[in-house]
Amino acid sequence: MEQKKDGKRGLGALSLQVLRTFMTVAETGSFSNAAKQLEIAQPTVSFQIARVEEMLGATLFHRRPKPELTAVGRDVYTRVRLILSRVNELEASLDQFKQLELGQIRIGISAPRCALSLIGMFMRDHPGVDVHTIAGNSDDLLRLLEQNRIDIAIAGLPHGVTDFNCRLIEAIHLCAWLPAGDALAGRSAIDLETVAALPLVMREQGSITRRIFESACAEKGLTPDIRLTIHSRESVREAVAAGVGAGIVFNSEANFDSRVSFIPIEPQIAAGTYLIYPETLCDLPAVRAFVDLVERKQPAAPSLLTAPQTVRPEPVGDSVV
Repeated sequence: MEQKKDGKRGLGALSLQVLRTFMTVAETGSFSNAAKQLEIAQPTVSFQIARVEEMLGATLFHRRPKPELTAVGRDVYTRVRLILSRVNELEASLDQFKQLELGQIRIGISAPRCALSLIGMFMRDHPGVDVHTIAGNSDDLLRLLEQNRIDIAIAGLPHGVTDFNCRLIEAIHLCAWLPAGDALAGRSAIDLETVAALPLVMREQGSITRRIFESACAEKGLTPDIRLTIHSRESVREAVAAGVGAGIVFNSEANFDSRVSFIPIEPQIAAGTYLIYPETLCDLPAVRAFVDLVERKQPAAPSLLTAPQTVRPEPVGDSVV
């Protein structure tokens, strides 16, 4: 407690309960009525008021014939009323946050199809919560979690991480993206050796798609023919559609586009889409609600987040990539 040079305690020693006691006495005009309203003993009310007066070095109430505010008491009453009104507003606001009538959640996204499906459900359940999203590759999002710049990440990973809470949402695997007219586009599957020999358009370093693909190639002693590195899967798709080369994408991300076709790489090169969040944020109402949503939906994840159907045209001419 702050101590003044004259030996009296500063106003920092006043608790909200003491301020409420002062307000109640002033408004009821009675120590006994205030005690009944506050559900405390009358001697406690008398003691608290005496302590306030001692701290202030001024009399707040004329005691007889009944408690009546002094000039100083009236000034203090006005100020305390303002303080308590702000406190009441804060308490009401906190209750709204707890009930998710208000709030904010920051979500990092590297798997937009999966993430936006879940975000859409969350927003319908909690329309008062502001949802802010940040897009990036998986490495970027893990760094943002470490820096406390996002609350949750929904990202592709080769396996769960140990630094954060990590829950598998869906199993995914790598596919090759090819121009729709390519001779290889009619296949039901393609092997890694064939893919590695094609001119390739790849995501940037730090992309889990690229990391898993290059790791699989290294295990087989293959050196992929990467012709162009480009940021974002949308840019990779445009490059593939333009005939620059073949692309690598997870099956969960290969949305239908008549200009391109995607083919599973066999044997499967597996990974997962994960919900990732720090343990320290588990008690935040919005984070807890989002985690609960994923936990409720997880048993239905394969049907909720099914991979898009592959549309493969008949082979036309020679391979163009």
